[in-house]
Amino acid sequence: MIFILTIFKIYEGENNLKKFVESYYDIVSKKIGRDWDKGKIVMLSDMHDNSYRINLEELYQRIIMIRPDFIAVAGDMYHGEPGCDNKNAKTFLERLSRKFPIYYGLGNHEYRLMLYPEKYGTMYAEFEQMTKRCGIHLLKNESVEIRKGTSSLVINGLMIDQTFYKKWKRMPMPESYMMEIMKEPQKDKFQILIAHHPVYFQNYADWGADLVFSGHVHGGMARIPLIGGVIAPNYRLFPKYDKGEYKIGTSTMILSAGIGTHTINLRPLNPPEMVVVTLHADGAE
Repeated sequence: MIFILTIFKIYEGENNLKKFVESYYDIVSKKIGRDWDKGKIVMLSDMHDNSYRINLEELYQRIIMIRPDFIAVAGDMYHGEPGCDNKNAKTFLERLSRKFPIYYGLGNHEYRLMLYPEKYGTMYAEFEQMTKRCGIHLLKNESVEIRKGTSSLVINGLMIDQTFYKKWKRMPMPESYMMEIMKEPQKDKFQILIAHHPVYFQNYADWGADLVFSGHVHGGMARIPLIGGVIAPNYRLFPKYDKGEYKIGTSTMILSAGIGTHTINLRPLNPPEMVVVTLHADGAE
């Protein structure tokens, strides 16, 4: 194992650690109003305090050039490690918040900071204070309707229990769970759901999400050409959902490979990723 990791490290080279890719997707729906036609969203996830050491200034400048209507964060920008100051993630989010609205759904790392203050001290409290100070919309099983002209979208942030992040096995999510923790969505409004864990996409679609933003899987850590991601965070090999676009009925999930790492600081054949989504009103000229 050490030999294989060493070979991967040599293969990647230090320069590759600072590179990221941009992935573009188009979402078409009759529920997207004309005023949101050609609206742009940048989605980020899994920075883990920039543990992978990408060039954050370059990433920031690219987002400035894209000029999104807002930024959706699908969790784990902060790193859940005792004593981690998360300065890189904090500074990056603060800079972005001065330019764009940010809607933030918790990942399992931020969730654990909140859940275990006896282990992580004031890390979560400081994170939440930062979001409030910067005007970042931290959505913990909450929704916000945003308007452009006469059209509106609803952004929902999902926070699921830690049992759904268990290692080695997939915990089934009861059919009623989403309705118990989230309010029922308005079916005539385009519903964006920020949900860190992609494996429960079926539940998200059944709830009524039109567009889901997810992360967590880091693209499968390593990727094999023509096969895909190798391993999921629960240690399952070749996960069904690793990165990219997935559909169930009228629901679409965009799953980011993330821009960081944790535990093993390698991403063989799996560059960090920034996602850009363009919305299209079905039938708009």
